[in-house]
Amino acid sequence: MFEPYRRDPAHRSELGPDEMLAAVKARPRRFPPGEGWSYSGSNFQILGLIIEDATGSILRDELKRRILDPLQLADTELPPDGRPVAGMPRGYLPPDNPLIPGPELVDVTDLDLPFNPAGGGMVSTARDVAAFLEALLGGRLLSPQSRAELLRTVPSDWPESDAYGLGIERVTSLMGISPSPCGPAWGHFGFSAGYGTIALASESGDRRVVVLTNGDIVTTEDHWDALGRVVWAAYCG
Repeated sequence: MFEPYRRDPAHRSELGPDEMLAAVKARPRRFPPGEGWSYSGSNFQILGLIIEDATGSILRDELKRRILDPLQLADTELPPDGRPVAGMPRGYLPPDNPLIPGPELVDVTDLDLPFNPAGGGMVSTARDVAAFLEALLGGRLLSPQSRAELLRTVPSDWPESDAYGLGIERVTSLMGISPSPCGPAWGHFGFSAGYGTIALASESGDRRVVVLTNGDIVTTEDHWDALGRVVWAAYCG
């Protein structure tokens, strides 16, 4: 997928919604529906298409009308064309990265990645992400029944989380390396080319920690241990 960007970082993806959906449907299933769990970023892309089909509106507008404006998240948006927004930090990959290697830090801010829109294309700040988590877990966005469904989990099989609900993780240790000294947190990790996010909150939403990076966050065990000490110190207080 990254080969066109290696040849030309200004390459613009030609995958539209129909082509993206066809590519997802062509992949073999790992298990029958309802009989297993596996993280899939393409599921979020499909969810975005479902929202647009059900509302007759574009995803960007629905997010703004239903979430961003009511919560006054003025520094959060889904860019309409996948390009960087004003004031957005540049994103970088290290020289030895396997995706788009280079002799020095590789600026990947302008990459038009096809999985970005509903699967990771939101641009935000730590303050806005923390406010969103507070509203989500504090019950301001969902009914009690929907919130309970959100937090109903199944065990996950990766070090990022202990269990997974509806697009949210239950986390007691950063990548299985740095354990929380004050119990579990809820939220999600986010990784894209040149950017990383750790966004966690207590089940009630009253305690939150958000760490944003504009570099490669997938690092060594020593780095995860150091990052974990920062995250849990801020979260546990």
